[in-house]
Amino acid sequence: MNRKILAIILVVLVIGVSCLIMFSMIGGKAPTEANVVFSELSYVRLNASEQVKWYYNMSKIKSMSLNELCWSELERKQVRDVLVIYGRWSPGIFPTYCSNGSLTFLKLSYVAKIFIPIDVSRCPLLVYARHTEHGVSTLSEELIAKMAERFRVAIMLYGEMSVDWESLGMSGRNIMVYYGSHALVFNDGRDLITGNFILTLAKAMSCAITLAQKICEKEGIEISTVAVTGGSKEGYATWLACTFDDRISLASPGGFQMENHTEAIEQAEKQWGCYNPNAVFQPIEMIKLKNFLLSENGKPVRETMDICCRLDKLYPSLYIIFGDVASHDLHDGH
Repeated sequence: MNRKILAIILVVLVIGVSCLIMFSMIGGKAPTEANVVFSELSYVRLNASEQVKWYYNMSKIKSMSLNELCWSELERKQVRDVLVIYGRWSPGIFPTYCSNGSLTFLKLSYVAKIFIPIDVSRCPLLVYARHTEHGVSTLSEELIAKMAERFRVAIMLYGEMSVDWESLGMSGRNIMVYYGSHALVFNDGRDLITGNFILTLAKAMSCAITLAQKICEKEGIEISTVAVTGGSKEGYATWLACTFDDRISLASPGGFQMENHTEAIEQAEKQWGCYNPNAVFQPIEMIKLKNFLLSENGKPVRETMDICCRLDKLYPSLYIIFGDVASHDLHDGH
C-alpha cells in the first residue's frame, strides 16, 4: 500500500513539475586549465572508487544527527491536519573552486519544509528536491498539506540558498555545474570530488532523507518507505542518489537527458553543430568532455558519473521518469 500511495503522489508531482521546471540559461566563462589546478587534498591519493566512497559515505550519512546536519527549526504550524515544520540545515562541506579558480571549502546552506500528517505513528516519506529556497517557498502549502493528509505520507521539500553560489563569485547554480565539469577534465580524472557539484547534489539528497527521518523520529513517527524526486540538476542527482542510497524504494528523476553522456553529446553535436543558442553547455565544449570520458583517465569518471554505467547499482524498484520533449529550449530539446 505504501508503494502505491507514493507512486500516486509521484505521478501528481511529476505532472506539475513537468510544467514548471525551467533550466535557467545562464552564461559564464569556463575556468582555464591554468587556474583550475589539481587540488592536493588527502582523498586524491585514493583511486576513483575510493574517493567517491570516502565522500559519499552512506554509513555516516545515515547516522547523522540533527545537530550534525546543522538543523535549525525556524517555524512550526498546522495546515489542515498536517504539521508543517520549516528550517535551515546543511549537508556539509563541499570542496570546490571560486569563479577565479581558487580552491575553497564551502559549507552548503539549505532550507527544508516538511509536512507530517497528524496522528500517525508510521508512514511513507517523499523527498522532493527543489533547486533553491525560492522553489520551496513558492509551492502551495495548502496543496502539499492536502496531499500529505489525503495519502498519509510525510513530504519534505528542500532547496539551496543563494549564498552558496554568490560566495563563489558565481551568478547561479548552473555555473557551479559548468565549472565542475571542466574541473573533472582539467584535473584529468585524478580528483572526482573537488568541484563535482552534481555528486554533491546527490549526496545532499541522501542527507535530506536522513534529515526528514530524524525530524519524524523526533515527532514520534517511523518512516516505512522512501521515495525521491527532482528535475534538471536534481534529476541527475536523483539518478545518482539511487545508485548509492539503499533506502530509496521509488524514484522520479526528470528533466535530464544525459543518462549516457557520450551518446547524448554526439546527438547534440548532430542536431546543433558546434553551438546551441539555447544552452549553457555548448556542443563544441561538450565534445571535449566526451573525448575525456572515453579516454583511459576519463574511464573511472564515466563509471562514477554516467548513469548508463551504474544500472546494476540502482536500488529503487519503480521509476517514474518525466521530461520536456515538446520544448525546444529546455532539457530534452537540447
